[in-house]
Amino acid sequence: MKEIFGQLVDCVPHGESGESLVVQCAYDFDEKDEQVHNNLYFKEKDRILLHQSKFWNSEKRWLMAVHLQHGNVGYIPRDYLASEYFDDVPELQEWWLQIGKQKGTDLLCVDGLADGTFMIVDQTGKGYTLLVRFGQPTLSESEYVDFEDVPNVKEYPITISDKTVSIVDGQFFPNLSACMAFHIKYQGSLCCPLTKPYPQERPTHLFSGPEIDKALIVSLRPIHRSKTSVLDTYSGQTRTEENITAFILKKPKGLQWGIDANDFIEGAEILKSLSHKRVLSILGVSTMSLPVVMIAESAQWNLKSCLITHRQCKWKLEKLIDFATQIAEGMIYLGEEGLAHGDLRAENVMVKCDFSIKIAGFFYSRDIRNPMNETNKRKVRTTMK
Repeated sequence: MKEIFGQLVDCVPHGESGESLVVQCAYDFDEKDEQVHNNLYFKEKDRILLHQSKFWNSEKRWLMAVHLQHGNVGYIPRDYLASEYFDDVPELQEWWLQIGKQKGTDLLCVDGLADGTFMIVDQTGKGYTLLVRFGQPTLSESEYVDFEDVPNVKEYPITISDKTVSIVDGQFFPNLSACMAFHIKYQGSLCCPLTKPYPQERPTHLFSGPEIDKALIVSLRPIHRSKTSVLDTYSGQTRTEENITAFILKKPKGLQWGIDANDFIEGAEILKSLSHKRVLSILGVSTMSLPVVMIAESAQWNLKSCLITHRQCKWKLEKLIDFATQIAEGMIYLGEEGLAHGDLRAENVMVKCDFSIKIAGFFYSRDIRNPMNETNKRKVRTTMK
């Protein structure tokens, strides 16, 4: 089998790197394109060998490849390959967590996790690291854990250049999502097989509004990310080129601080019930797979990032008063609806391209007209910023 595989690899023209990658086809392909000679026909889930130099070139629609089942060589349309190798939105993946490396290591050492449990920690400004648990501890007859049996956590710094991502030397990928998709499917190059991402909190409450497939999101740009928050805010775009705002909950099990998954869903419910020009409009949530995501109308910044980004403009007093007036309009509306926001701060005030204000962040809100409402039983922020 190795000899046959080597011959197939040799059939593909090699570039400077000489690297190849096995990917999976997403659809059947049996069409004839007159502009491309020697088409390679395949079925859904067939395995195809691509040369890395061709794989990196995202501008070309047709890529030369080898069909690993029957050995045919030809050109295939890039759009027919599994999207996980091309869609680079790691923030929507369950294995992505924005916590410190030491916190991630501590979480992977807790009891009950299997070997191969993993996560990628995104340390803001310090790069990415893959953490993998291996060496499952076993209890002795005396029910004491031998020091040598304490689980180990292997660290793999992720190397990112202008065009490639690599975890293991000699294996290069066009982006982080493609890199992780490969290492999860094809084992052998890491300390142990990757079994499952570190578990995150799942909501037990169902959202009454639209359920949106997070696979529709094709790009994200961070608006607000913080080590002290489990909620990240992004500006994004869907496959239909619609601009959106995405709120992504990153709450690993065992992490005590921050809102939980049910707070997140209840905050989305509150936002769904409101309708005002100064309140952010929600489009739906994605809860079928982790992480949990709330999708809302487009906003370019939150108020904090807006003021910092445009500080060279030397904000005029009139514009700052205008911001305050718009926020007051939204808060007056919330009061009329009998709702106390509970967490009004610059990070929870969204700003659109035309500098209009939209209030968001209703995860600590309370119903001031009905003290017995379930919403009021949630924890409340003790500080107001």
